[in-house]
Amino acid sequence: MKKQVLFGAALFVLVGCGEDINAGSNSLQVEAHAHTAGTRASNFFAVQVREEATGRVVSHADVRVRGADDSEWEFDYLGASWGPISGGLYLLQEFEWQPGWHLEIEVDDEHWLEVYLDCPGITKVFEPIANTAYRPEDGDALTVRWEDLSGNSAERVEISLSRNDRLIELEGDPGRHEIPAAQLGTTGSERLVVERFTEVELLGGTGDSMFYGSSEHGFDFMIE
Repeated sequence: MKKQVLFGAALFVLVGCGEDINAGSNSLQVEAHAHTAGTRASNFFAVQVREEATGRVVSHADVRVRGADDSEWEFDYLGASWGPISGGLYLLQEFEWQPGWHLEIEVDDEHWLEVYLDCPGITKVFEPIANTAYRPEDGDALTVRWEDLSGNSAERVEISLSRNDRLIELEGDPGRHEIPAAQLGTTGSERLVVERFTEVELLGGTGDSMFYGSSEHGFDFMIE
């Protein structure tokens, strides 16, 4: 990315404590998703780039990312829909998760974007414990407790319980939530997922250009 162009843009904002980068040519519409479920095999980073003028997907951009430890990766273009994005996209899979990402997109000197996002690190749920049993009839609330193994905080959290058809949305990242026993009446094997999200509007992009970072931990336990 040409530094004289970047500094001339004067579009810097504080994205997190890592770097102060959120700029671009305001000529590309970009949607980016970085996600981990705690393992290298689960990690993905998907980016779609569209022309502002035509809305067409750009398939010849140089898309690269640098992690918080300065590891670098280049994206492959995938001319198909995948995961959260419909249409052609750039995809990176099976890499070491980082708690911060510096994303760079360059088509040419007049079409580029650069941003840094402090993402959630690896999420670890400590309560309840996988493959143990919880008894709502005892009257005690179900305690869900989690931590970020990198010490990062997220902007919001979702707790889902599939068998009991519960989705709990929390602002901020409190690290703990109590679910009343009366809300957990369906017994059997239950799937718990805690997913944490951070996002930023891409000031150097157009339209609804966004960068989403998310981290989840899920497992099964019993409700008796």
